[in-house]
Amino acid sequence: MSNNLLAGIIFAIIAYFILALGFVLQKKGIAIFSPSRKKQDTFFWVLGFILININPVFNFLSLLHIPSYIVNAISGLTIVFTVFLSALLLNEKIYKSDILFTILMVISIFNVTFFNSTPTQTLPPKGLVLLFTLLPIVLFLLTIPSLFLKKTNHENQNFSFFVTRILLPAFSSGSMSGFMVILIKLVQLEKGNTLSLSYLHSLYLYLFLTHGIVSFIAIQVAYKYGKMVAIAPIQYGAQIVYPILASYLLFSLDVVSLQIAGFVLLTFCVVMIVRRHTE
Repeated sequence: MSNNLLAGIIFAIIAYFILALGFVLQKKGIAIFSPSRKKQDTFFWVLGFILININPVFNFLSLLHIPSYIVNAISGLTIVFTVFLSALLLNEKIYKSDILFTILMVISIFNVTFFNSTPTQTLPPKGLVLLFTLLPIVLFLLTIPSLFLKKTNHENQNFSFFVTRILLPAFSSGSMSGFMVILIKLVQLEKGNTLSLSYLHSLYLYLFLTHGIVSFIAIQVAYKYGKMVAIAPIQYGAQIVYPILASYLLFSLDVVSLQIAGFVLLTFCVVMIVRRHTE
């Protein structure tokens, strides 16, 4: 193994460990938004926020040494780190089935990302970009009225509570986080790879910033109402799947059979983990 490859892998592992730790710490301090918040809630939440924003630095360092498809494949470890950090720092119960399906998720994420074909270097229609930008935002906005309703013991209403306060916020947040990678790539295609003031004249930059803000708000909603072990598979699954599905149409990517198998396996694992923790 070359020094470059080893360095890139180490930087990528650190990047996604920091990301997972940041999310778990924000979940631990989510009471920061409550009137009864304590100093420790503020400490954990802010520390998590800092770590999440340090993640891109190590991501950038890893990309200096290894290709993006290897970095994306390593990103599957985020779910592993999150599950075990949730048990360690949040005292959430981890079942044997969680370990099994988490490992299968890593394998499926590897299949989905590692065998991804190279996108075209031409700008897709703006209307199509706007469609994929707005879809997860609209999904999250549809949940806002439900935030003013109280949870009851009625089975159907409890299911609605899960869908509107955990499933859709986590899914929309993950989708937006994943699609932000495409949006910044579109900025580079439109204005060049060299960072300059011309970026300020790109619509894609403002779509990128919008996704960043709404994604951040959406995941805080999920953290407030759900267990981290249930949230993480939905969030990370969407973060991987949504941008790749969008890329098929935006960049005319070829469909790879191993990717389809990865999508199916990933969806199955997410459903099984979430079902176990929302029974």
